[in-house]
Amino acid sequence: MITWVSDKFPALVLFLPNCLMMGKKALIIGPLIIINKTEKESAKLIYAMAHVRLFYTTFGLHCLKKLLNKNYRYDADIKAFAEEILQSHKKDKITEIYYTVDYMCDNHYLSENKRGWAIVQLADLTNTLNEQ
Repeated sequence: MITWVSDKFPALVLFLPNCLMMGKKALIIGPLIIINKTEKESAKLIYAMAHVRLFYTTFGLHCLKKLLNKNYRYDADIKAFAEEILQSHKKDKITEIYYTVDYMCDNHYLSENKRGWAIVQLADLTNTLNEQ
């Protein structure tokens, strides 16, 4: 199933069955989002749209900047996770922040010595987005 999503930044969303996604929840390539069918109703689409927004605001350089600059990658993912947390229906945002940072440390690329930094950045950004 293919869907065209547009708030201010258009994206083409392709929903694939679990067997074709090879265990991944989503893959974001510029304005193209390939997402697992099981994640269709989850907040993962919000996370992906945040990366699409960054793609447009960096004039298409987002993917390249993420590959070349580790700090940019941290910041971009923190921004995307903050939007996901803010728009999720879960009431306990603090617990969500800790779960997100644990996910980034365990299953991602964030080193343990960056854990505290990520918690502070995510909490600050979530509060900032909430006030807007």
